[in-house]
Amino acid sequence: MTPSTDSPFGSLTSARAADLLHVIDLEARWHNLPTGVSKTEAGSGLRNLQGKQKAYEAFRSKLIAYRSRFGSPYDPEPLLSNPVRLAAWCRAILDLCSRAESDSRVLCPVHVVEKAYRIADRVGARSHTAAERPGLPPTTIRQAIEELDSIARWCDSLQSAGPVVPQEAKVWRVA
Repeated sequence: MTPSTDSPFGSLTSARAADLLHVIDLEARWHNLPTGVSKTEAGSGLRNLQGKQKAYEAFRSKLIAYRSRFGSPYDPEPLLSNPVRLAAWCRAILDLCSRAESDSRVLCPVHVVEKAYRIADRVGARSHTAAERPGLPPTTIRQAIEELDSIARWCDSLQSAGPVVPQEAKVWRVA
């Protein structure tokens, strides 16, 4: 898949796309961590909180480094609470993945894909359908691209299947 010409990521080089993808994957890792307290194991609530704080600090430090290196802002994505927004976000991220794919430093954005499925589960619960998940997380950026595309197409099918109140599918722009 080649990057689209009307991408929210403009004309990012593969190296810059790889750096931004890493920031977004760290953000997704932070978002994916549980927020509640587990009552099954003593002290797990504190460990969960500390893990979430460490994940946030890793994201925050990488975000600061990205902003200082490239001098451009990265703003977190808008709320992804409906199929229109989730599909637009998945397509933007798969475009970013396509741009970063040729950089040898790029890692599979496993946390981004998990975040997309987690949000798809919430969206699907409201429409009583579920996005089909493969058995294992992606191990390559190509697999991540294919899974994000699958989620975006699933969101499209939800829109065509029933009444969905369209809301603006705002995705962020990077200059």
